[in-house]
Amino acid sequence: MELDHTIVSVKDKEVSAGFFSRILGFEYKGVSGTQSKVRVSDSLVMRFDERERESEHYAFHVSDQEFDDAIARLTSEGVAYGARPRQDDMQWANRDGGRRVFFKDPDGNDIELLTASPKD
Repeated sequence: MELDHTIVSVKDKEVSAGFFSRILGFEYKGVSGTQSKVRVSDSLVMRFDERERESEHYAFHVSDQEFDDAIARLTSEGVAYGARPRQDDMQWANRDGGRRVFFKDPDGNDIELLTASPKD
């Protein structure tokens, strides 16, 4: 079983889809109906829909190269990030045998990138 898609509640669907496409290198698929879409992988699409919402958390398991590329893009765009949630120290953490970083998207959602999954 795999997750096919998730709908992210945002203020501006195109701004948010563009942010994820630029920072994480996802493929922007454009607007369809009320949603903007980005392809995360062959099996997962994020759909951005303008809705009332509360802050959400999304964690992406990435390769070391994808992590490095995302850090470079965050830095280039002036997006604050940190080693812990809600921390903007422009550092990342070594944890669970890999690296981890946290930042916020344009809607204030907490985004986490990790190169190793936590041990359950």
